[in-house]
Amino acid sequence: MRFHSAQDSFNCASRLQAPLREFGGKAAFWSPKLGSVSFSEFGALCAKAQKGARVLGLKPGSPVLILARPCPELYASIFALIGMRIPVMFLEPWLPVEQISSVLQKSAPQAVLVESGVGGWLARLWSLKLGSGDFGKNCQWISLAKLLRERTQDEPIFEDGPATDLAIMAFSSGSKSAPKGVIRSHLALWNAHEVIRDCATRWQIDDSAPDLCVFPNLPLYNISEARTSLLLLDHWTSPDRLRRWKDIPEIVRPSSIACGPAVLRALLDSDAFPTLHSIKLGGAQTDCAVVEQSFKKWADVRIHHVYGSSEAEPISIADAREALKLCAERDAFQLTYIGRPISEIEPRIDESVLWIRGPHVFSNESGSWWCTDDRIAESPTGWWYRGRGFQKSGDFELEQRIYSFLRGSHSFIHRGADSSAHLVGEVPKERTQDLLKTFPEIAAVHQASLVWDRRHRARIDRTRSLPKELRQERTS
Repeated sequence: MRFHSAQDSFNCASRLQAPLREFGGKAAFWSPKLGSVSFSEFGALCAKAQKGARVLGLKPGSPVLILARPCPELYASIFALIGMRIPVMFLEPWLPVEQISSVLQKSAPQAVLVESGVGGWLARLWSLKLGSGDFGKNCQWISLAKLLRERTQDEPIFEDGPATDLAIMAFSSGSKSAPKGVIRSHLALWNAHEVIRDCATRWQIDDSAPDLCVFPNLPLYNISEARTSLLLLDHWTSPDRLRRWKDIPEIVRPSSIACGPAVLRALLDSDAFPTLHSIKLGGAQTDCAVVEQSFKKWADVRIHHVYGSSEAEPISIADAREALKLCAERDAFQLTYIGRPISEIEPRIDESVLWIRGPHVFSNESGSWWCTDDRIAESPTGWWYRGRGFQKSGDFELEQRIYSFLRGSHSFIHRGADSSAHLVGEVPKERTQDLLKTFPEIAAVHQASLVWDRRHRARIDRTRSLPKELRQERTS
Protein backbone atom coordinates (compact mmCIF):
# COMPACT_ATOMS: atom_id res chain seq x y z
CA MET A 1 0.00 0.00 0.00
CA ARG A 2 1.03 3.56 -0.67
CA PHE A 3 -0.71 5.89 1.74
CA HIS A 4 -0.39 9.63 1.29
CA SER A 5 0.00 12.03 4.19
CA ALA A 6 -1.59 15.42 4.82
CA GLN A 7 1.66 17.12 3.78
CA ASP A 8 1.65 15.65 0.25
CA SER A 9 0.58 17.39 -2.96
CA PHE A 10 -1.36 15.24 -5.44
CA ASN A 11 -4.75 14.66 -7.07
CA CYS A 12 -6.79 11.57 -6.20
CA ALA A 13 -8.32 11.51 -9.70
CA SER A 14 -4.86 10.89 -11.17
CA ARG A 15 -5.51 7.17 -10.61
CA LEU A 16 -7.37 7.33 -13.91
CA GLN A 17 -4.18 7.98 -15.89
CA ALA A 18 -2.88 4.39 -15.96
CA PRO A 19 -6.19 2.77 -17.08
CA LEU A 20 -6.57 5.35 -19.87
CA ARG A 21 -3.00 4.75 -21.03
CA GLU A 22 -2.87 0.96 -20.75
CA PHE A 23 -6.45 -0.26 -21.33
CA GLY A 24 -7.89 2.10 -23.94
CA GLY A 25 -9.79 -0.58 -25.87
CA LYS A 26 -11.26 -2.30 -22.81
CA ALA A 27 -14.87 -1.64 -21.78
CA ALA A 28 -15.12 0.79 -18.88
CA PHE A 29 -18.95 0.55 -18.76
CA TRP A 30 -21.64 -1.70 -20.13
CA SER A 31 -25.43 -1.88 -19.83
CA PRO A 32 -28.21 -3.34 -22.01
CA LYS A 33 -29.42 0.15 -22.91
CA LEU A 34 -26.07 1.94 -23.44
CA GLY A 35 -23.93 -0.89 -24.74
CA SER A 36 -20.18 -0.50 -24.21
CA VAL A 37 -18.07 2.59 -23.43
CA SER A 38 -14.32 1.98 -23.68
CA PHE A 39 -11.65 3.54 -21.49
CA SER A 40 -10.47 5.59 -24.48
CA GLU A 41 -13.99 6.93 -24.98
CA PHE A 42 -14.26 7.59 -21.26
CA GLY A 43 -11.01 9.57 -21.30
CA ALA A 44 -12.29 11.64 -24.23
CA LEU A 45 -15.45 12.44 -22.25
CA CYS A 46 -13.29 13.58 -19.32
CA ALA A 47 -11.29 15.93 -21.55
CA LYS A 48 -14.49 17.37 -23.08
CA ALA A 49 -15.97 17.94 -19.62
CA GLN A 50 -12.83 19.79 -18.52
CA LYS A 51 -12.89 22.05 -21.56
CA GLY A 52 -16.60 22.66 -21.00
CA ALA A 53 -15.95 23.54 -17.34
CA ARG A 54 -13.32 26.11 -18.36
CA VAL A 55 -15.59 27.66 -21.02
CA LEU A 56 -18.43 27.90 -18.47
CA GLY A 57 -16.15 29.58 -15.94
CA LEU A 58 -16.17 26.94 -13.21
CA LYS A 59 -13.50 27.66 -10.60
CA PRO A 60 -11.46 25.40 -8.28
CA GLY A 61 -12.47 25.22 -4.64
CA SER A 62 -16.23 25.84 -4.87
CA PRO A 63 -18.42 22.71 -5.19
CA VAL A 64 -20.65 21.61 -8.05
CA LEU A 65 -23.88 19.92 -6.98
CA ILE A 66 -24.75 16.72 -8.86
CA LEU A 67 -28.45 16.18 -9.68
CA ALA A 68 -28.17 13.50 -12.35
CA ARG A 69 -28.57 9.75 -12.45
CA PRO A 70 -25.41 7.64 -12.82
CA CYS A 71 -24.20 7.13 -16.40
CA PRO A 72 -20.77 7.09 -18.11
CA GLU A 73 -21.05 10.81 -18.94
CA LEU A 74 -21.68 11.66 -15.30
CA TYR A 75 -18.73 9.60 -14.02
CA ALA A 76 -16.48 11.21 -16.63
CA SER A 77 -17.65 14.64 -15.47
CA ILE A 78 -16.93 13.76 -11.83
CA PHE A 79 -13.35 12.70 -12.66
CA ALA A 80 -12.96 15.80 -14.82
CA LEU A 81 -14.09 18.21 -12.11
CA ILE A 82 -12.04 16.61 -9.34
CA GLY A 83 -9.07 16.57 -11.72
CA MET A 84 -9.46 20.37 -11.96
CA ARG A 85 -9.75 20.54 -8.13
CA ILE A 86 -13.42 21.44 -8.33
CA PRO A 87 -15.20 19.51 -5.54
CA VAL A 88 -18.40 17.62 -6.32
CA MET A 89 -21.37 17.39 -3.99
CA PHE A 90 -24.08 14.74 -3.72
CA LEU A 91 -27.29 14.67 -1.71
CA GLU A 92 -30.25 12.34 -1.58
CA PRO A 93 -33.29 14.01 -3.24
CA TRP A 94 -35.72 12.38 -0.79
CA LEU A 95 -34.26 14.25 2.20
CA PRO A 96 -36.83 16.65 3.71
CA VAL A 97 -36.96 19.94 1.82
CA GLU A 98 -35.95 22.05 4.82
CA GLN A 99 -32.84 19.88 5.37
CA ILE A 100 -31.84 20.08 1.71
CA SER A 101 -32.33 23.84 1.71
CA SER A 102 -30.18 24.23 4.82
CA VAL A 103 -27.38 22.13 3.33
CA LEU A 104 -27.38 24.07 0.05
CA GLN A 105 -27.41 27.47 1.73
CA LYS A 106 -24.35 26.54 3.79
CA SER A 107 -22.38 24.84 0.99
CA ALA A 108 -23.18 27.48 -1.70
CA PRO A 109 -22.45 25.44 -4.87
CA GLN A 110 -21.22 27.42 -7.86
CA ALA A 111 -23.16 25.22 -10.29
CA VAL A 112 -25.71 22.40 -10.48
CA LEU A 113 -25.03 19.58 -12.95
CA VAL A 114 -28.25 18.01 -14.21
CA GLU A 115 -29.28 15.43 -16.77
CA SER A 116 -29.99 16.42 -20.32
CA GLY A 117 -33.62 16.52 -21.48
CA VAL A 118 -36.56 15.69 -19.23
CA GLY A 119 -34.39 14.70 -16.26
CA GLY A 120 -32.82 18.16 -16.17
CA TRP A 121 -36.19 19.92 -16.22
CA LEU A 122 -37.45 17.68 -13.41
CA ALA A 123 -34.40 18.68 -11.36
CA ARG A 124 -35.19 22.36 -11.96
CA LEU A 125 -38.82 21.85 -10.91
CA TRP A 126 -37.65 19.96 -7.82
CA SER A 127 -35.42 22.91 -6.91
CA LEU A 128 -38.42 25.25 -6.79
CA LYS A 129 -39.56 23.46 -3.63
CA LEU A 130 -36.43 24.70 -1.85
CA GLY A 131 -37.72 28.25 -1.60
CA SER A 132 -35.80 31.48 -1.95
CA GLY A 133 -32.27 32.25 -0.85
CA ASP A 134 -28.83 32.46 -2.36
CA PHE A 135 -29.02 28.96 -3.76
CA GLY A 136 -30.37 29.05 -7.31
CA LYS A 137 -29.65 32.75 -7.74
CA ASN A 138 -25.87 32.63 -7.62
CA CYS A 139 -25.14 29.37 -9.40
CA GLN A 140 -25.35 28.03 -12.94
CA TRP A 141 -27.61 25.18 -14.01
CA ILE A 142 -25.60 23.06 -16.44
CA SER A 143 -26.80 19.97 -18.30
CA LEU A 144 -24.44 17.10 -19.04
CA ALA A 145 -24.91 17.77 -22.75
CA LYS A 146 -23.86 21.40 -22.30
CA LEU A 147 -20.80 20.45 -20.25
CA LEU A 148 -19.73 17.87 -22.86
CA ARG A 149 -20.47 19.79 -26.07
CA GLU A 150 -16.97 21.28 -26.53
CA ARG A 151 -14.64 19.46 -28.93
CA THR A 152 -11.05 18.80 -27.94
CA GLN A 153 -8.15 16.50 -28.70
CA ASP A 154 -6.53 17.17 -25.32
CA GLU A 155 -5.87 14.59 -22.65
CA PRO A 156 -7.61 15.06 -19.28
CA ILE A 157 -5.49 16.88 -16.69
CA PHE A 158 -5.12 16.16 -12.98
CA GLU A 159 -3.86 19.20 -11.13
CA ASP A 160 -1.81 18.58 -7.98
CA GLY A 161 -2.62 20.45 -4.79
CA PRO A 162 -2.88 20.06 -1.01
CA ALA A 163 -3.90 16.58 0.09
CA THR A 164 -6.51 17.98 2.46
CA ASP A 165 -8.41 19.88 -0.26
CA LEU A 166 -12.05 18.88 -0.55
CA ALA A 167 -12.86 16.38 -3.33
CA ILE A 168 -16.36 15.08 -2.53
CA MET A 169 -19.13 16.14 -0.16
CA ALA A 170 -21.98 13.69 0.36
CA PHE A 171 -25.18 14.18 2.35
CA SER A 172 -27.46 11.24 3.02
CA SER A 173 -30.23 10.22 5.38
CA GLY A 174 -27.88 7.79 7.13
CA SER A 175 -29.44 5.86 10.02
CA LYS A 176 -30.92 8.92 11.76
CA SER A 177 -33.42 11.59 10.82
CA ALA A 178 -30.88 14.41 10.43
CA PRO A 179 -28.87 14.70 7.19
CA LYS A 180 -25.51 13.00 7.48
CA GLY A 181 -22.67 14.85 5.80
CA VAL A 182 -19.36 13.19 5.00
CA ILE A 183 -16.40 15.21 3.77
CA ARG A 184 -13.97 13.36 1.51
CA SER A 185 -10.66 15.05 0.76
CA HIS A 186 -8.17 13.95 -1.89
CA LEU A 187 -6.21 12.32 0.95
CA ALA A 188 -9.20 10.40 2.32
CA LEU A 189 -10.26 9.11 -1.12
CA TRP A 190 -6.73 8.04 -2.04
CA ASN A 191 -6.17 6.17 1.22
CA ALA A 192 -9.64 4.56 1.09
CA HIS A 193 -8.82 3.24 -2.38
CA GLU A 194 -5.56 1.74 -1.08
CA VAL A 195 -7.36 0.02 1.80
CA ILE A 196 -10.09 -1.46 -0.44
CA ARG A 197 -7.48 -2.72 -2.90
CA ASP A 198 -5.39 -4.28 -0.12
CA CYS A 199 -8.44 -5.96 1.46
CA ALA A 200 -9.37 -7.46 -1.92
CA THR A 201 -5.87 -8.96 -2.16
CA ARG A 202 -5.76 -10.12 1.44
CA TRP A 203 -9.19 -11.78 1.29
CA GLN A 204 -8.65 -13.13 -2.25
CA ILE A 205 -11.69 -11.24 -3.51
CA ASP A 206 -11.92 -11.27 -7.30
CA ASP A 207 -11.26 -7.64 -8.19
CA SER A 208 -10.47 -7.80 -11.90
CA ALA A 209 -13.41 -9.34 -13.80
CA PRO A 210 -16.50 -7.26 -14.75
CA ASP A 211 -18.43 -6.08 -11.71
CA LEU A 212 -22.19 -5.57 -11.28
CA CYS A 213 -22.69 -2.13 -9.74
CA VAL A 214 -25.67 -1.29 -7.54
CA PHE A 215 -23.98 1.22 -5.23
CA PRO A 216 -23.29 4.29 -7.40
CA ASN A 217 -19.90 5.04 -5.83
CA LEU A 218 -18.31 1.73 -6.84
CA PRO A 219 -17.72 2.58 -10.54
CA LEU A 220 -15.35 5.33 -9.35
CA TYR A 221 -13.19 2.63 -7.76
CA ASN A 222 -13.58 0.20 -10.66
CA ILE A 223 -12.56 2.79 -13.26
CA SER A 224 -9.37 3.52 -11.33
CA GLU A 225 -8.62 -0.22 -11.28
CA ALA A 226 -9.24 -0.64 -15.04
CA ARG A 227 -12.24 -2.81 -14.22
CA THR A 228 -15.45 -2.98 -16.25
CA SER A 229 -18.55 -1.70 -14.45
CA LEU A 230 -21.98 -3.04 -15.39
CA LEU A 231 -24.48 -0.40 -14.30
CA LEU A 232 -27.20 -2.50 -12.72
CA LEU A 233 -28.12 0.37 -10.33
CA ASP A 234 -31.90 0.30 -9.78
CA HIS A 235 -32.67 -2.31 -12.48
CA TRP A 236 -32.89 -4.99 -9.78
CA THR A 237 -36.18 -3.53 -8.49
CA SER A 238 -38.08 -4.83 -11.54
CA PRO A 239 -38.11 -8.49 -12.65
CA ASP A 240 -38.79 -7.34 -16.22
CA ARG A 241 -35.74 -5.06 -16.22
CA LEU A 242 -33.60 -7.80 -14.70
CA ARG A 243 -34.55 -10.16 -17.52
CA ARG A 244 -32.88 -7.81 -20.01
CA TRP A 245 -29.54 -8.81 -18.49
CA LYS A 246 -29.81 -12.49 -19.47
CA ASP A 247 -28.08 -12.09 -22.84
CA ILE A 248 -24.91 -10.35 -21.70
CA PRO A 249 -21.94 -10.60 -24.09
CA GLU A 250 -19.39 -13.08 -22.75
CA ILE A 251 -16.60 -10.48 -22.65
CA VAL A 252 -18.49 -8.41 -20.05
CA ARG A 253 -20.25 -11.22 -18.18
CA PRO A 254 -20.05 -10.25 -14.50
CA SER A 255 -18.49 -12.38 -11.81
CA SER A 256 -19.05 -10.21 -8.75
CA ILE A 257 -21.37 -7.76 -7.05
CA ALA A 258 -21.36 -5.64 -3.89
CA CYS A 259 -24.90 -5.26 -2.58
CA GLY A 260 -27.27 -5.28 0.35
CA PRO A 261 -29.77 -8.00 1.28
CA ALA A 262 -32.67 -6.52 -0.73
CA VAL A 263 -30.68 -6.75 -3.97
CA LEU A 264 -29.49 -10.24 -3.11
CA ARG A 265 -33.08 -11.40 -2.59
CA ALA A 266 -34.02 -10.03 -6.02
CA LEU A 267 -31.10 -11.83 -7.68
CA LEU A 268 -32.08 -15.09 -5.97
CA ASP A 269 -35.46 -14.86 -7.72
CA SER A 270 -33.89 -14.13 -11.12
CA ASP A 271 -31.95 -16.26 -13.59
CA ALA A 272 -30.18 -13.25 -15.11
CA PHE A 273 -26.81 -13.89 -13.43
CA PRO A 274 -26.09 -17.62 -13.16
CA THR A 275 -22.30 -17.35 -12.77
CA LEU A 276 -21.56 -15.04 -9.85
CA HIS A 277 -18.34 -16.00 -8.06
CA SER A 278 -17.96 -13.18 -5.53
CA ILE A 279 -20.52 -11.30 -3.43
CA LYS A 280 -19.62 -8.52 -1.02
CA LEU A 281 -22.62 -8.22 1.27
CA GLY A 282 -23.30 -5.16 3.43
CA GLY A 283 -25.57 -2.15 3.83
CA ALA A 284 -28.05 -3.60 6.35
CA GLN A 285 -28.79 -6.62 8.52
CA THR A 286 -29.23 -9.80 6.46
CA ASP A 287 -31.31 -12.86 7.36
CA CYS A 288 -29.13 -15.97 7.54
CA ALA A 289 -31.60 -17.77 5.27
CA VAL A 290 -30.85 -15.35 2.42
CA VAL A 291 -27.13 -16.18 2.61
CA GLU A 292 -27.85 -19.92 2.81
CA GLN A 293 -30.02 -19.68 -0.32
CA SER A 294 -27.23 -17.81 -2.10
CA PHE A 295 -24.77 -20.63 -1.47
CA LYS A 296 -27.32 -23.08 -2.90
CA LYS A 297 -27.94 -20.97 -6.04
CA TRP A 298 -24.25 -20.22 -6.75
CA ALA A 299 -22.40 -23.30 -5.54
CA ASP A 300 -18.89 -21.87 -5.98
CA VAL A 301 -19.59 -18.34 -4.79
CA ARG A 302 -17.51 -16.66 -2.11
CA ILE A 303 -19.52 -14.27 0.05
CA HIS A 304 -17.83 -11.75 2.30
CA HIS A 305 -19.88 -10.03 4.97
CA VAL A 306 -18.57 -6.46 5.01
CA TYR A 307 -19.24 -4.15 7.93
CA GLY A 308 -18.61 -0.45 7.40
CA SER A 309 -20.14 3.00 7.54
CA SER A 310 -20.24 6.23 5.58
CA GLU A 311 -17.09 7.29 7.40
CA ALA A 312 -15.02 4.16 6.75
CA GLU A 313 -15.47 1.24 4.37
CA PRO A 314 -14.62 -1.45 5.30
CA ILE A 315 -14.20 -1.65 9.09
CA SER A 316 -14.36 -5.44 9.39
CA ILE A 317 -14.83 -8.39 7.04
CA ALA A 318 -16.10 -11.92 7.70
CA ASP A 319 -16.24 -14.99 5.50
CA ALA A 320 -19.98 -15.64 5.23
CA ARG A 321 -19.65 -19.43 5.59
CA GLU A 322 -17.84 -18.95 8.90
CA ALA A 323 -20.38 -16.30 9.91
CA LEU A 324 -23.28 -18.67 9.19
CA LYS A 325 -21.66 -21.41 11.26
CA LEU A 326 -21.08 -19.13 14.24
CA CYS A 327 -24.57 -17.65 14.01
CA ALA A 328 -26.11 -21.14 13.88
CA GLU A 329 -24.31 -21.99 17.13
CA ARG A 330 -26.06 -19.02 18.76
CA ASP A 331 -29.39 -19.66 16.99
CA ALA A 332 -29.14 -16.16 15.48
CA PHE A 333 -31.76 -15.37 12.83
CA GLN A 334 -29.66 -12.67 11.18
CA LEU A 335 -26.00 -12.55 10.20
CA THR A 336 -24.78 -10.64 13.25
CA TYR A 337 -21.23 -11.95 13.22
CA ILE A 338 -19.09 -9.35 11.41
CA GLY A 339 -15.58 -10.80 11.74
CA ARG A 340 -12.47 -9.03 12.91
CA PRO A 341 -11.42 -5.44 12.24
CA ILE A 342 -9.14 -4.98 9.25
CA SER A 343 -5.51 -4.21 10.10
CA GLU A 344 -5.78 -0.58 8.93
CA ILE A 345 -8.47 0.21 11.51
CA GLU A 346 -7.61 1.05 15.10
CA PRO A 347 -10.74 0.25 17.14
CA ARG A 348 -11.81 1.20 20.64
CA ILE A 349 -14.98 -0.04 22.31
CA ASP A 350 -16.32 2.16 25.11
CA GLU A 351 -19.43 0.94 26.92
CA SER A 352 -20.13 -1.38 23.95
CA VAL A 353 -20.03 1.51 21.39
CA LEU A 354 -17.39 1.32 18.65
CA TRP A 355 -14.92 4.17 18.04
CA ILE A 356 -12.43 4.03 15.16
CA ARG A 357 -9.54 5.84 13.57
CA GLY A 358 -7.31 5.03 10.62
CA PRO A 359 -5.97 6.32 7.31
CA HIS A 360 -9.25 5.77 5.44
CA VAL A 361 -11.64 7.14 8.07
CA PHE A 362 -13.16 9.98 6.07
CA SER A 363 -14.32 12.30 8.81
CA ASN A 364 -11.21 12.67 10.92
CA GLU A 365 -7.97 12.90 9.03
CA SER A 366 -6.24 14.47 12.03
CA GLY A 367 -6.07 11.06 13.73
CA SER A 368 -8.79 11.73 16.28
CA TRP A 369 -11.31 9.06 17.18
CA TRP A 370 -14.63 8.76 15.37
CA CYS A 371 -17.76 7.31 17.03
CA THR A 372 -19.68 4.94 14.74
CA ASP A 373 -22.70 4.90 17.10
CA ASP A 374 -22.82 1.12 16.59
CA ARG A 375 -22.87 -1.31 19.48
CA ILE A 376 -20.32 -4.11 19.16
CA ALA A 377 -19.73 -7.18 21.34
CA GLU A 378 -16.25 -8.73 21.35
CA SER A 379 -15.63 -12.48 21.53
CA PRO A 380 -12.64 -14.78 20.98
CA THR A 381 -13.88 -15.42 17.41
CA GLY A 382 -14.40 -11.76 16.49
CA TRP A 383 -17.01 -9.01 16.61
CA TRP A 384 -20.79 -9.32 16.90
CA TYR A 385 -23.07 -6.50 15.79
CA ARG A 386 -25.48 -5.39 18.53
CA GLY A 387 -27.51 -2.58 16.98
CA ARG A 388 -27.45 1.21 16.81
CA GLY A 389 -26.83 3.63 19.63
CA PHE A 390 -30.37 5.07 19.44
CA GLN A 391 -31.82 1.70 20.51
CA LYS A 392 -32.35 1.04 24.18
CA SER A 393 -29.80 -1.41 25.52
CA GLY A 394 -31.11 -4.95 25.06
CA ASP A 395 -33.71 -4.10 22.39
CA PHE A 396 -31.57 -5.38 19.53
CA GLU A 397 -31.08 -8.75 21.25
CA LEU A 398 -34.82 -8.91 22.00
CA GLU A 399 -35.62 -8.22 18.34
CA GLN A 400 -33.31 -11.04 17.30
CA ARG A 401 -35.04 -13.49 19.64
CA ILE A 402 -38.44 -12.42 18.29
CA TYR A 403 -37.21 -12.87 14.70
CA SER A 404 -36.13 -16.42 15.54
CA PHE A 405 -39.54 -17.09 17.14
CA LEU A 406 -41.47 -15.70 14.13
CA ARG A 407 -38.96 -16.95 11.53
CA GLY A 408 -39.12 -13.50 9.96
CA SER A 409 -37.58 -10.07 10.48
CA HIS A 410 -40.39 -7.74 9.31
CA SER A 411 -40.93 -6.05 12.67
CA PHE A 412 -39.15 -3.85 15.18
CA ILE A 413 -39.38 -2.67 18.78
CA HIS A 414 -40.64 0.84 19.49
CA ARG A 415 -40.43 2.37 22.95
CA GLY A 416 -43.53 4.25 24.04
CA ALA A 417 -43.61 7.47 26.07
CA ASP A 418 -43.57 5.38 29.25
CA SER A 419 -40.62 3.28 27.88
CA SER A 420 -42.87 0.26 27.36
CA ALA A 421 -41.86 -2.02 24.48
CA HIS A 422 -44.21 -2.24 21.47
CA LEU A 423 -43.64 -4.63 18.56
CA VAL A 424 -44.49 -2.97 15.25
CA GLY A 425 -44.66 -4.60 11.84
CA GLU A 426 -46.01 -7.44 9.77
CA VAL A 427 -46.66 -9.96 12.53
CA PRO A 428 -48.90 -12.98 11.73
CA LYS A 429 -52.10 -12.36 13.67
CA GLU A 430 -52.46 -16.03 14.58
CA ARG A 431 -49.11 -15.89 16.40
CA THR A 432 -49.70 -12.69 18.38
CA GLN A 433 -50.97 -14.32 21.57
CA ASP A 434 -48.19 -16.92 21.61
CA LEU A 435 -45.65 -14.15 21.07
CA LEU A 436 -46.99 -12.08 23.97
CA LYS A 437 -46.86 -15.12 26.26
CA THR A 438 -43.31 -15.98 25.16
CA PHE A 439 -42.07 -12.39 25.45
CA PRO A 440 -43.84 -10.78 28.42
CA GLU A 441 -41.62 -7.70 28.07
CA ILE A 442 -43.65 -6.77 24.94
CA ALA A 443 -46.59 -4.60 26.01
CA ALA A 444 -48.49 -4.74 22.70
CA VAL A 445 -48.24 -5.81 19.06
CA HIS A 446 -49.16 -3.27 16.37
CA GLN A 447 -49.86 -4.40 12.81
CA ALA A 448 -48.30 -2.01 10.31
CA SER A 449 -47.20 -1.97 6.69
CA LEU A 450 -43.46 -1.41 6.83
CA VAL A 451 -41.77 1.42 4.98
CA TRP A 452 -38.27 0.56 3.82
CA ASP A 453 -35.36 2.97 3.89
CA ARG A 454 -35.04 4.51 0.40
CA ARG A 455 -31.28 4.36 0.56
CA HIS A 456 -30.75 0.67 1.39
CA ARG A 457 -34.26 -0.70 0.68
CA ALA A 458 -33.49 -3.42 3.21
CA ARG A 459 -33.55 -1.39 6.43
CA ILE A 460 -36.87 -0.54 8.07
CA ASP A 461 -37.64 3.18 8.27
CA ARG A 462 -38.82 3.00 11.88
CA THR A 463 -40.23 6.51 12.06
CA ARG A 464 -42.33 6.31 8.88
CA SER A 465 -43.49 2.76 9.72
CA LEU A 466 -45.11 3.71 13.03
CA PRO A 467 -48.89 3.26 13.05
CA LYS A 468 -51.04 6.32 13.66
CA GLU A 469 -51.63 5.68 17.36
CA LEU A 470 -47.90 5.51 18.11
CA ARG A 471 -47.09 8.54 15.94
CA GLN A 472 -49.68 10.58 17.86
CA GLU A 473 -48.22 9.44 21.17
CA ARG A 474 -44.74 10.39 19.98
CA THR A 475 -45.93 13.86 18.85
CA SER A 476 -47.76 14.56 22.11
